[in-house]
Amino acid sequence: MSSPAAPPPHTTAERPTATAQGTLEKTPAIHLMVYALERSLNGSLEFSTHGNGGQQTATLLFVDGRPSKIATTAPVAYLGRVLVDLGLLSTEAYDQSLRELAGTRKLHGEMLTEGGLVSREQVSEALREQLARKLSYIFSLPRETRYAYYDRFDALARVGGDEMTPVDPMPLVWRAVRENTPQLHMETSLAKVGDHLVRVASDAQIERFGLEGPALSLIELLRSRPMSLVDMSAMGMLQKTSLDQLLYCLLITKQVQLVKERISRPPRGVRATLPPPSVRLRSVPPPPSVRPTSADREREILERSESIDREDYFAMLGLPQDATPEEVRAAYFGLAKSWHPDRLPVELAHIRDACARVFSRMSEAHATLADAERRTEYMRLLRDGGATPESQAVILRVIEAATTFQKAEICMKGNDLAQAEELCRRANELDPNQGDYLALGAWLEAQKPENETGRATLECIARLDRALAINERCERGYFYRGMLHKRLGDMQLAVRDFRKTAELNPRNIDAIREVRLYGMRRPPQTSTKSSGGLFDRLFKK
Repeated sequence: MSSPAAPPPHTTAERPTATAQGTLEKTPAIHLMVYALERSLNGSLEFSTHGNGGQQTATLLFVDGRPSKIATTAPVAYLGRVLVDLGLLSTEAYDQSLRELAGTRKLHGEMLTEGGLVSREQVSEALREQLARKLSYIFSLPRETRYAYYDRFDALARVGGDEMTPVDPMPLVWRAVRENTPQLHMETSLAKVGDHLVRVASDAQIERFGLEGPALSLIELLRSRPMSLVDMSAMGMLQKTSLDQLLYCLLITKQVQLVKERISRPPRGVRATLPPPSVRLRSVPPPPSVRPTSADREREILERSESIDREDYFAMLGLPQDATPEEVRAAYFGLAKSWHPDRLPVELAHIRDACARVFSRMSEAHATLADAERRTEYMRLLRDGGATPESQAVILRVIEAATTFQKAEICMKGNDLAQAEELCRRANELDPNQGDYLALGAWLEAQKPENETGRATLECIARLDRALAINERCERGYFYRGMLHKRLGDMQLAVRDFRKTAELNPRNIDAIREVRLYGMRRPPQTSTKSSGGLFDRLFKK
């Protein structure tokens, strides 16, 4: 349909010898992707693994280092389904096209464009999305998967159409780092950082990752000055796992550099002078005149480290809210003289991290209030009451919890109960005061075969009781509890909960059906008097 962005690799009749090969345990797919991009490779990368259905393979074609075409033996992201997901093709048209496609040699995209159901531009858009989804599949392959790279060889020359849709792998690498973190490799990379300061590389293109929210804010701070991992962690803008993933991604893609060590070391070739053994073996107390000063300073640093997250940026710098940018800078540089961790005396080295935490907050305040655009946005937060790091951290946890819970619901609908349970547990940890999160966790626990006993079911009901104590209008809490009462054969309690569910949500078809079935099965009532209530209206013939 359209020509590729660069000449494709050379196609040969016979497969050449692999240029490189190995396993994903030793070299994760993320690293292979970055390597191909750095060296603008043109060739085919093949993956092979064994699953429940036998051997599965995936072949990825690089053009100038960019993923441009993928074929998988596993049923991953069919083009027609991607068009439907993107809203470019209706489900009815998709089903009809599949019937027409049967028995023909045409490609699905070709047939759809010829029939006028989608445009060539829409097919190209869907092909890029399809390639991205297949890359996600490759990133999720197990560690024992083997790979082989064939340089200047197009293994997909006879697969699909001629159209290539190169995609930028950078945002996909960031997504893969978050969703399929190669933990051991990440820990190895971060161990090399140590006490080094990290700065953004001069040729960095971090905007390609599509970062948002706190991650983007942290990068903006990192552009203003180099920071250590301790500095970044002390800011509290990202949780440890998210911070580790971000820094790991930036390191392997060479978007950041290590510039120097924070710990002072003797020059190479010069041995450090140590005191005599007799001095080293006994503890020499500081002079009496130093003790009160050091103790007071230590207490000040520790108390400020504990309280600074509850201060807004103006309070951190000791300024009024109408302070000018010049006053902001003057206050910051004045505070740096006493709060920079490198200025700590030797006897306070053990609280360096606490001091670094305070100074990082002050640096964050300075970077925000000295910039006109960022200060305007911050003033809006200040008016809304969410301008302290502590309140921002709470907001971010609530947002992350809600997003994680949505993923748990999706996994449950897809019958991936193990992943749903893990995500629900994470949502509960982030925001333990949500009845819906507790209710779903209890329901998932009740679905395990070992928890179908009466005792285990009662324990799950008790968890649902706690969820309803938090939120008495928790629809799913009542419905799940009704299902568990039904499991125990207590239909009166079950129907009570189903009725409450339908009362909270008259569109809950499952709850309404349960009440209706109960009404059909119970003995007929001798009285014909109607209460005229909600369920008479719902089930009136």
